[in-house]
Amino acid sequence: MILLAVACPDDVHEGEPVSVERPSDGASFEVPLPTGVAPGEIFHVEVPEEEPRGGTSGLDALAADMSAQREAAADCRGREARAVVGSEVLAHALRSILLELERIDELDDFIEGHAGHLANWTPHGEQELRWTALHAQYVALVEEGVATALERMRCSADEVFEHARAHGRGDPATDRLLSKLVATADYTTFCELMLAVHRCGGMGV
Repeated sequence: MILLAVACPDDVHEGEPVSVERPSDGASFEVPLPTGVAPGEIFHVEVPEEEPRGGTSGLDALAADMSAQREAAADCRGREARAVVGSEVLAHALRSILLELERIDELDDFIEGHAGHLANWTPHGEQELRWTALHAQYVALVEEGVATALERMRCSADEVFEHARAHGRGDPATDRLLSKLVATADYTTFCELMLAVHRCGGMGV
């Protein structure tokens, strides 16, 4: 286990998840905020060490990491750890992918820089070739972020989607994350996003 010092975020309360990263490989974990920690205060958490090459990888390793974190948190509270289920592993993997997409500054720059080109877009109107070309560029940026997240988790896109097929249905939170991820590469959703950004005058409005 690795001991990390973490600053309490402003918008997190006791027992709610705090996202932390393992310095060695950037892998992300969620740990519950301990009792009595105020915003800005430092608290310490343990995260699993990085698996050596050739060891467990992919979503199995992610599930093992989540179990270890849960057991450590339960020990601190004197409780029995709740078992990790497949939908939780999937939700964590999807959050990791979406978090990686949020880190891509070029994605926001691309949206703001090209949103005006879709000012005349309508879902049922004639679709201009430059719109589909812009969508292809956008998808390439998204896929780059997804690939980075998958590399950090040491699993493939096929593994995530197979896991989604087995565990993603029926859990509303997981289904929303999965839908959001799938929608990032959907042409109509892309056009709606670009049009909304154009009308608002930028991502931050």
